[in-house]
Amino acid sequence: MLRARWPVLLGGLLAVVVVAAAGVSELMQRGPGFSAALIGVAPLAISAGLMMQLRLNARSARLREAELIAGTEALRAASEQLEQLVVVDALTGVLNRRGFDEQLSAEFTRSRRYSRPLSLLLIDIDDFKQVNDALGHLTGDFVLASIAQALSASVRASDIVARQGGDEFAVVLPETDHVAAETVAEKLRSHIREHSMSHEGTELAATISIGVATLPAENMSVDGLIGQADEALYAAKRAGKDRVVAAPMQAAA
Repeated sequence: MLRARWPVLLGGLLAVVVVAAAGVSELMQRGPGFSAALIGVAPLAISAGLMMQLRLNARSARLREAELIAGTEALRAASEQLEQLVVVDALTGVLNRRGFDEQLSAEFTRSRRYSRPLSLLLIDIDDFKQVNDALGHLTGDFVLASIAQALSASVRASDIVARQGGDEFAVVLPETDHVAAETVAEKLRSHIREHSMSHEGTELAATISIGVATLPAENMSVDGLIGQADEALYAAKRAGKDRVVAAPMQAAA
């Protein structure tokens, strides 16, 4: 506290010294004019001290402002990182179920508002349980992460890839009608079938089944769209796996 106030204290002390010196008899002998001039130095000393104090205060205020800005930026970055962690699947690096729900809801609303096409792919890794049972969960985790990255690399930047849970993934395709969605689904199925993976010296391969659903003009909710894609996925599983099945399009009301 004293260190921060040293200019004012120094100015006051100088003023006291000057006034005291002015009262010394030796100085008084030189005449009242000299004493008055010397005493007049006191306000100047105090003013100089105050001015220096104001400059120090301004500098301290700037430093505090800079520290506050830096702290705010760090807090914002930490908050954004936390939000990202909340919606990203830690194993695969794609969106988790929460992130998928948020993104699909936003795209669904946009599609309805502007009457734009929207398609959804639900994807299941065929016979994934056998990988875990035969090779262990670490190998299974590797397969999940590898397939997630392969899916992400095979779609547009505007498309949304998410892990639904377990060995099931989803891809949201904005601005994509049912014909284009089936084409994308076949591309993904073929790409994963040809996708080579190697983990700890073991060569791995996988196939996927895909259910496709496209938003019609009217009368369907988000849950309805997911339900149609889910039914199509199970149809693909029943038909022998490693295939794409599209839900029938519903006519606009």
